[in-house]
Amino acid sequence: MSYTPLPDPNEVFDLDLEAPTPNQIEAARLIEMGERHLALLRRMQEVGLGLVERLERIASAGAEESSKASAPAAAIDDLAGAYARITQALRRTMAMEAKLARELRDRRLGALKDRSAAAEDLRRAASVVVDDNISSAMTKVIRRERPDADRQTVERLLLDMYERLEDDEEFEDYHLRPPGETVARLCALFGLDPTFCIHDDQEGWMIRERPAEPVFSSA
Repeated sequence: MSYTPLPDPNEVFDLDLEAPTPNQIEAARLIEMGERHLALLRRMQEVGLGLVERLERIASAGAEESSKASAPAAAIDDLAGAYARITQALRRTMAMEAKLARELRDRRLGALKDRSAAAEDLRRAASVVVDDNISSAMTKVIRRERPDADRQTVERLLLDMYERLEDDEEFEDYHLRPPGETVARLCALFGLDPTFCIHDDQEGWMIRERPAEPVFSSA
């Protein structure tokens, strides 16, 4: 007997899910760039805080000296001006850091939503192909088992089959299973040829093809 493989769309779905979409690639690039910028801003804050602490030590030492002698007014003005500029730069850096952190958070959430939406699209596409494969295989076996059945009879049997798939808990997750497994279970359930769909350890699920008609030469 000749058999042909009955592919499992879920295997293709699993492979496709691992491949990032263009939106995910762009989001990953922007997230990486944002993380570098965020690290730079934090480093700038560390440097700025170090300068502020140094100015505070200088100011403290200057206060001790001023108790003994009057400090030059220009030196005090320079110190106060430097302190004001650095603290202002620090406030701006902190504001930029907070804004960038929010943008990164939103971008990560957006990337997760995009991946979730892409996964859902692939699941729906795989489910459609699973149904098509099952319907095609079951149509073949019904026509072989009941060659005299008309179109309405075949369609009624297929409708009964899909009602069973939808209502029977045994088939609750059939969209996530190989179509061949479902076809074999349906054949057993409806009393159809059990050898129509079999599982091979190397080839996976396969359906039996109709034997080729003999060709007679006219001599």
